[in-house]
Amino acid sequence: MRLAAGPLNQLNEMRTVELHGMEFTATGHRNSNSKTEVSAVPSVAPPLAALPVVLFFFRLPPGGMANQGAKKRKEENARHMSNLLRLIIACNVIYIVVRALILYSSFTWKHWIGLILTTAAYVLPYQQLANMAKPTYADDGELEDGGFDMRSGGVCEYLHDIIYITSFVQIASIFSGKFWYTYLVIPAFGAYKASGLIKAFLSHSSEGIMEDEKSRKKREKMERKATRGKIIKARAR
Repeated sequence: MRLAAGPLNQLNEMRTVELHGMEFTATGHRNSNSKTEVSAVPSVAPPLAALPVVLFFFRLPPGGMANQGAKKRKEENARHMSNLLRLIIACNVIYIVVRALILYSSFTWKHWIGLILTTAAYVLPYQQLANMAKPTYADDGELEDGGFDMRSGGVCEYLHDIIYITSFVQIASIFSGKFWYTYLVIPAFGAYKASGLIKAFLSHSSEGIMEDEKSRKKREKMERKATRGKIIKARAR
């Protein structure tokens, strides 16, 4: 840093000056044109002097790292639900334009029932997923939870399958009404999942019963041993 020649009139004279809240050590010297110049360096080491600036630009956001996962989940769920809504709207628009307007001559009351059915199959799972993806906030407005993970399995995956199957059936039924039989996949898959849960529950219950039977036999065996020990002691006396 260069400062114009000022109060320093003697060569190699050193002074401490303050500039913008920072202290600098100024030294006077004479250049080739016989003019006195002043060189100034910070009195504090550059890394230490720059530390407040570094901390300012790399400071943690409000709430710290704890809310970063919740904020990310909130943004992901918002994008995911937006994509689902676009899919639903696109499938309905294509079906109405092609099947109800272009092919209106063969559009009957059965197709109206199909449209109502697909609409219900869209709305109900979508509303349930929207409630699951909804974030929760504290009383002071701070984000606590970003919502349910839409990539998880279980009920969330089943609701997604209903929407995807409905979109396929709705578009494919434009070409053939036989594609409506694809809807049988939904209750069949639900029955398959339910049977698995029932089997798991029954097997767990049977294991508990078998364990109780083993415990009972073990207890009776220990009681018989204890009784024999008492009889032997009584005879010994």
